[in-house]
Amino acid sequence: MAARVLIAILFIYSGFGKLMAPDTVATRLSDAGFPLAAVATYVTIAIEIGASIALIFGYRVLACCSLLAGFTLMTSLFFHQFWAVDAAQRTGQTINFLKNLSIIGGLWFVTRSTLETRSLARGIACSAEAA
Repeated sequence: MAARVLIAILFIYSGFGKLMAPDTVATRLSDAGFPLAAVATYVTIAIEIGASIALIFGYRVLACCSLLAGFTLMTSLFFHQFWAVDAAQRTGQTINFLKNLSIIGGLWFVTRSTLETRSLARGIACSAEAA
């Protein structure tokens, strides 16, 4: 549970930050070439806040982790293109890109832990029934 809460805090913080300045987010998305930037802004906010809250409460953990990991990967590819920036920005963008890969790794850890816990619970339940 601690891993779920700790990783969700990042997305909740980011989502509420976007909620406080949706026009800025929409402009940034539009500048990056996203169609319907205003709609994409609120979808982004819903994903970050909604999936994080669900993750904290353990609701549909696998779906939430997959959604947040996909979101994080897309964010990396669209907004942290270290390979396409000038030398002055390269280090910062590389660090942000790698940080996002680490977040995806954390989400993978939460997913794997959830699957292992479910497998163990099924094994214990099966053993109890056999006895």
